[in-house]
Amino acid sequence: MSRPTDPGRPGRPRRPAGHEREIDREIDLGGVGKTVLGILILTLASMAAMWGLFEVLLAGEERQDPEPPALEAARRPQLPPGPRLQASPEAELELHRATENALLSSYGWQDREAGVVRIPIGRAMELIVAAGRGAMATAPGDGEAAAVTDSAGGGEGMAAPAAGETP
Repeated sequence: MSRPTDPGRPGRPRRPAGHEREIDREIDLGGVGKTVLGILILTLASMAAMWGLFEVLLAGEERQDPEPPALEAARRPQLPPGPRLQASPEAELELHRATENALLSSYGWQDREAGVVRIPIGRAMELIVAAGRGAMATAPGDGEAAAVTDSAGGGEGMAAPAAGETP
């Protein structure tokens, strides 16, 4: 004669009367907790051991590295020897740019004896466009100012103001 089975637990015998509320402990929670804790401790110990091994091996490699060549040391950026004459190079650059912009946007004499004047860049471009085409009479940078020729290409530069006039 076979024993009746529990419908919630196939293949297992039915609990006797009065034991319906008893919980079946097939899993030992204390053992699972100890196992998880053991794995965690083992993992942390392994990580600490690997870190220590890495530090030891790194120190050995650094001791075996040769000194860098002298040329490499010379390539490293270095400050120029003192005394450094520019106390605030940013402010000096700003002042230089302001001076240059003032010269480029104002009228003045370039060479009074030769009759060469300086005109603002915007005005010079307007004159070149108005003339239809512009040609440089002399190469800029050779000590002489460039003259704008007329549209016919006659080679005459712009007229300089008279000796007493302001350009």
